[in-house]
Amino acid sequence: MGILNRVFNITKSRLNNFTNNYSLDETDDELKKIIEELNSNEYNFDKPNKKVVSTIPEDILKAYSIIGANPEDTKEEIKSKFKAAIKKNHPDMFSNINDAERKQIEENTIAILNAYKLILNYLEHK
Repeated sequence: MGILNRVFNITKSRLNNFTNNYSLDETDDELKKIIEELNSNEYNFDKPNKKVVSTIPEDILKAYSIIGANPEDTKEEIKSKFKAAIKKNHPDMFSNINDAERKQIEENTIAILNAYKLILNYLEHK
């Protein structure tokens, strides 16, 4: 167990002991919220969790979802998922479709390309 996990568990334990021995009044709302959050979540500081993911801008998270990748994926995994998404949605893969469907598929392909570019730009400048 990493040192941050140990510090977290000690802090959580001491806060729980504190609240068991003393009654908190309505002025201690901030402390109550912190204690509730500590008790409702299991943190592992050795591995990223959802709280880390939430620091990623919303447009970047959307870009990840468009290509079917996750923020935890490596560049190689992202590239592989991008290629699979392009292959699946490329207009040349569909021969017997009408113009409206072709236009929608082309828009999907452009969205995938833009999402991939956005992710790469984000990763280079982060």
